Amino acid sequence: MIRRIRHSSKSNTPLEDKQKALLEQQKALLRKMEDLSQFVAEAPKRAEAEEKKRREAMVRSTQRSTRNRNQHAVIPDRRHDPKHGHVLSVNTKIVRPRRKELQAEKRDARMKFFALFILFVLVILYLNHFR
Repeated sequence: MIRRIRHSSKSNTPLEDKQKALLEQQKALLRKMEDLSQFVAEAPKRAEAEEKKRREAMVRSTQRSTRNRNQHAVIPDRRHDPKHGHVLSVNTKIVRPRRKELQAEKRDARMKFFALFILFVLVILYLNHFR
């Protein structure tokens, strides 16, 4: 420990002032070290408490979701729903809309478009040729 030398004079010397300032800094650092060591000692307890809160929140949310489990557990079967493009025939076989007919109609529409476009181009060329 630091020894203090007493002077007969009541005025402090610069060295004594510096010594007092260093002592105050030392005390402040010791207080800070104690606070930090206490914080480190309490950290596992805090972590455990936070983990417990997180688990309890998870359990509560799970309990809330299980209350309505019967309502949301089953996805509705829409395979036989006419609104979704599937219809049952007499022998309970799923009949889907005929895509080939739709594709054929699209192909025919494309062919008509190109034929009319070529005819239009030919008419334009014919009209420009005789001007």
